Amino acid sequence: MTKRKTYNQRKREQKIRRAICAVIGILLVFVAAIVVYVNFGNSDVREQEGMSRYARSQVSDIKVFRSRDTKLSKCYTDEHIGVASYDDDCEYDYVNAQKDYYIDELKKELVEDGQYKVLLTNAVTCESSRNTVSLLITYQTGQLKNKEVTNIKRGVKGYIFNKKTQDSIGWHQLFKENYQDELKATLGEGYTDYKAYVVDKEELTYFFVDKKYNITASEINADKSSDWMRDKVLERYVDPNKPMVALTYDDGPGLKSETRIHDVLEKYDGVATFFYSGYMVKGKEYQIKRSLHNNCEIGSHTWNHPLLTRCSKKELRKQLNKTNRVIEAACGSGPTVFRPSYGATNDKINKKAALPVILWNIDTQDWKSKDANKIYKKVVKNKKLDGSIVLMHSIYDSTAKATEKIVPWLHEHGYQMVTVSELIKAKTGKDPVKSKVYTDMR
Repeated sequence: MTKRKTYNQRKREQKIRRAICAVIGILLVFVAAIVVYVNFGNSDVREQEGMSRYARSQVSDIKVFRSRDTKLSKCYTDEHIGVASYDDDCEYDYVNAQKDYYIDELKKELVEDGQYKVLLTNAVTCESSRNTVSLLITYQTGQLKNKEVTNIKRGVKGYIFNKKTQDSIGWHQLFKENYQDELKATLGEGYTDYKAYVVDKEELTYFFVDKKYNITASEINADKSSDWMRDKVLERYVDPNKPMVALTYDDGPGLKSETRIHDVLEKYDGVATFFYSGYMVKGKEYQIKRSLHNNCEIGSHTWNHPLLTRCSKKELRKQLNKTNRVIEAACGSGPTVFRPSYGATNDKINKKAALPVILWNIDTQDWKSKDANKIYKKVVKNKKLDGSIVLMHSIYDSTAKATEKIVPWLHEHGYQMVTVSELIKAKTGKDPVKSKVYTDMR
């Protein structure tokens, strides 16, 4: 006969069973929580790891200048996009800062157009004996679908900096005026399609993107380029402690009138900003080349001067893009600033322009008076001239005649004649901001 358990024994066994059940329950809840977290709560981490694997598998396909070892330096995702960035170490902080800025701008630009959900970037730098640092950014975009990346497109952007001033520089500061003709003879007709270039020691490398989004490169050795490269970088120095004025000219390129304006600017070591209308460019490309070669700034002033606030989205895009293309075709560089016709703009236009938007605080009304003396007085009699942006037009002889009086007067009274971008940077310490409107810097 089995011995009957006492009340106390049964009570103790019941407590043990309850404790075991509680422990098992806690373990089950903990395991379930881990499963939920891994599959749902930590989706960003899983996506990052997926991006990292994809980026590592794709890095060999990103054709960069003299392929170098790269490391995955940053990989993150947000609600819409995944970004993986590679770069080699650069000892210059200002180049690294600009690299981050350009990649952020690239990200914004592509997101706004809805072109991608994946962005891979690779940045490399190289130095030349002409005291410059080149920054090359290659990128790939794609759509993420069913854990596969499709619709892959590749692109490349290049930037060059003056090591002494830390400013970004244009081709005209590195090359002589006959540069484009010599390049065309060396590379052939297809040279106009290059997307970026870098200078490493004495050698140039140009990058091309074909219709299938493949990136190819063409190197030019020092012997071939020595005749059309400057011995040293063309520099400009703006003293932020001295008064300055930005002269600006719309509606060109002009003919003899613009030539006279350039002549007097050159004579007094002055520069200006020229806002060109696209339909005016044909046959006057030499004026745009001269502007750039003389360190003046090139701006866009729409294709044919419409009131942009009344344009459709399609027409606005045409006015901006068509003008940018024809200016770049004329001189090898696109516009760096934008001025809306009639000064009429809004947030939508500013955003679409994707350039600093430059208005003015001194309107000479030269188009109306066509009187050189009245134009001259509008400028020199202004009591708050330092930091001003002056509006004129390069297509009138009267404006050229007025400029021939204004420029010597500014020089004699200690004013620096600067581009609008130089004015903004000198007064704020920062480069102009895309889509931001500037009226003056007084």
